[in-house]
Amino acid sequence: MKRRFSLLLILLSVIMLVSVTAVISAAEEENPPAVSSVTLKNTASGINIKWSPSAGTDYCRVMRKSEGSEYTLLDELTGKSFTDTTVLSGKSYTYMIIPCSTEEQGTASEEQTLLRLSNPVLIKAENTTEGVKVSWQKVTGADSYSLYYKTEGSTSWKRILNVGNVSSAVDKKAASGKKCTYTVIARSGKAQSSFSSAGISLDVLATPEIKNISNLANGIAFRWNKTEGAESYTIYRRAAGKKWSYLTSVPATKASYTDTTMDPGYTYAYTVRAVNSKTESAYTSGMAYRYIPVNDVTSVKPKADSLKISWKASSYADSYKLYRKADGESSWKRIATLKGKKTVSYTDKKVKDGITYTYTLITVRGKYQSSFNSTGKSYTFVGVPEMTIAHKSAKGYTVNWEKTENATHYYIYRREKPTDSWVKLARVGNVSTYTDKSADNRKPYYYCVRAGKDGKFYSAYGEGILSTKINPNGKMVALTYDDGPHNTYTNSILDVLEKYDASATFFVVGSRLEYGKQPLQRAVDLGCEIGSHTYNHINLPSYSDSQIRSEMNKTDALVEKYTGVTPVIMRPPGGATSSRALAATGKPAIMWSVDTRDWEHRTASRTVSNIKSSVFDGAIILMHDLYAPTASATATIVPWLINNGYQLVTVSELMYYRGVTMKPGYVYRSAKP
Repeated sequence: MKRRFSLLLILLSVIMLVSVTAVISAAEEENPPAVSSVTLKNTASGINIKWSPSAGTDYCRVMRKSEGSEYTLLDELTGKSFTDTTVLSGKSYTYMIIPCSTEEQGTASEEQTLLRLSNPVLIKAENTTEGVKVSWQKVTGADSYSLYYKTEGSTSWKRILNVGNVSSAVDKKAASGKKCTYTVIARSGKAQSSFSSAGISLDVLATPEIKNISNLANGIAFRWNKTEGAESYTIYRRAAGKKWSYLTSVPATKASYTDTTMDPGYTYAYTVRAVNSKTESAYTSGMAYRYIPVNDVTSVKPKADSLKISWKASSYADSYKLYRKADGESSWKRIATLKGKKTVSYTDKKVKDGITYTYTLITVRGKYQSSFNSTGKSYTFVGVPEMTIAHKSAKGYTVNWEKTENATHYYIYRREKPTDSWVKLARVGNVSTYTDKSADNRKPYYYCVRAGKDGKFYSAYGEGILSTKINPNGKMVALTYDDGPHNTYTNSILDVLEKYDASATFFVVGSRLEYGKQPLQRAVDLGCEIGSHTYNHINLPSYSDSQIRSEMNKTDALVEKYTGVTPVIMRPPGGATSSRALAATGKPAIMWSVDTRDWEHRTASRTVSNIKSSVFDGAIILMHDLYAPTASATATIVPWLINNGYQLVTVSELMYYRGVTMKPGYVYRSAKP
């Protein structure tokens, strides 16, 4: 019985063992080694592979192959990730994970491929004129990059730029005065590198930009935009062809500077850099300007109907801009642009009586220009009184004029010769006449009246008027002498004229003036008139317009040189004329109404006889002061004419008192009442 029970126990044990083994085998068949969710990612040190193993997986084999190669075993490990540090940037790698248990090898994962891209190595971040420039080393295999940033205190990166296959990028929106950190990710298609979590940092300072630059009276002034975060600004300067040099530093409260250490006429460039205790900004290529000193208006002088503004020539100029403002005007108005550095005056004809005008000047050289004197030079314009007559009276010479609007008083001037300076005789109130009791009645005088305002401003002198003893209603003739001067005979004629206080007109030949200048000056001093008879005594119609003008200009210049006056009338040599030739002379042509023919017969008695038989009131008598008989005839005929009631006057006086207005190019033979 006991033996049967033992056999039964043994049988039951065997049955139970078989059952347990079956259960274990079944369990093993339900949990084979396997992996899922395999991912690849570029990291700083290599390619990181991650996977999820099944419960039946004891370890995994990491397999890798690259283009053109077979799979190789990298490692067997029980973990869930592996970093392949043997990869090369720019090369693609394919990975497969094989799960294994102690009993068997599971099914390999699907292949996963990734292009290895190393982390971009950050080189530097710097402030530039455009913004913050971040530079890095290019990554092999990358074809583009993404730039990220974060500000101080921020924990998250923000992508701000995608760029191509370059090694730098500029953050143009970086906020000045902030600390920014930058990092870069390399990309190629869908692949991307990891990045430096530390990044590269800098304190952002925007570049100050010079906004305007100009000349002041004492130097070159410029302004710039303020930079947020700046504690000061450093200013640099350079001359043409030179390097930047430190000029000065100014506090951040200032955004302007005036350089007073430059040399006139030189061009300088300026740039500004923002600075704080941590960093400094970039600087621009600068803005250039040439220093041109202020050139002041030196004088404003009145003329008959205008104001003449003068200044000194500037060696730094190629032109000038003249500005004006009148009473009540707050802003300057440019009235003229004058080319040439030697241009040193301008006549402002748009003036009105009683108005004060202020003038200032800007000197220009190319695109550069000076500052200006804001005070300027002022003058109150007062028109020149128009003189009506200066005539002899019982008490002296009486001067009359027309009153000038806005004048409060008048100044009377006198001189004996046209070349003399004006001498002030008196200041009178708001009247229109004055009698000069100090004059010598035997002498002619020139008189001029200037209008004044409030004792400060005077009108111009004007041309003045010659006093005369002529009776406008009396008989008068004009003695004229051609072809001189002659030192002997002209002086003899002047002796007679001076003796009898008479006047005449001398039409001089320019080529004779050098050795006949003494009697020429004497004639002017005695109140005689000088007319032109050309330079070489030419036959006018036979010469061109330009030749005629040359003849006239040379004679005028010499007469003015030796006497200070310029001829206003002329006589055609030989009386030869044409309308063209007369127009070319530019002066009225004075012919004659009594021809003595003294040049032909050269007899004093016949000259006298011809005059006595032909003279009339308003006649113009022709003689020549090259001959002794003519001088003798003059000594006879002058007292005879005076005794017969004729006043001996100049041609211009004759025409004036007879109301004839002479015009250039017209012929005049007499002036009858």
